[in-house]
Amino acid sequence: MIVASLVAIAPRAGNLVQVVQSLRAQTLRPDRIIVHYSEEPWHLDPGWPVPPQLGALGVELKKVPNLGSCRKYMFAARELRNTDSILILVDDDRVWHPGVFERLVKFVRAEDCVASTRGWSEYRLVPNEQGRVILHDRPMSGADTQVPRQVQVPNSGWATCFRPGHVSEAIFDPAIAGAAHMRYTDEIMLSAMLERPKYVLPMPADFHTTLPSTVHQWRSAETTSAKLEQLALHPYFAER
Repeated sequence: MIVASLVAIAPRAGNLVQVVQSLRAQTLRPDRIIVHYSEEPWHLDPGWPVPPQLGALGVELKKVPNLGSCRKYMFAARELRNTDSILILVDDDRVWHPGVFERLVKFVRAEDCVASTRGWSEYRLVPNEQGRVILHDRPMSGADTQVPRQVQVPNSGWATCFRPGHVSEAIFDPAIAGAAHMRYTDEIMLSAMLERPKYVLPMPADFHTTLPSTVHQWRSAETTSAKLEQLALHPYFAER
């Protein structure tokens, strides 16, 4: 079973129909599309006073506690961990070329690894618009490579594909999630807990379209503080 999972935040409500439609238009269509949302606010997410309105788009709406961005995998990975499912994580402000999921799933099935359209192994610290220091990764995009490229951190909302059974059970420990500040950011810790090599796969130049959004979590100083905490817990970065 192929499961696509995302978090919906209220400021991006206008994007949801387009995002879901692009998932349903994949040449390898997911068997389930799970949209997680929360009533209570946290950080840059004001919460939903009423559930997202998705009509008859065939998605599963799941109201969950507001754990931040890691909601896109914490609940789905725990549910599917003892199954043979494949999980694909996407963001709520990005639509996809129809062939993206097929490429990712075929590679994961063949190589027993993690596959994404974007990831990174290097980063730098730069000032944001307010002059506060933020972490800026130096990404490898699928549009910029002709062969699979190994990376340390796949960007989790960029159609990152893996088997939930490959995630260490430790990631579900609330104490670990709290210590790593996973409510502010999720992808570094996920990478540290995914016990397989990670690859960015070649993609067509138009493999995605980013939709308008007023929320950019990566520009937040709080997100950078959390990322730095998680880097210390990632085997690759902790040894450097």
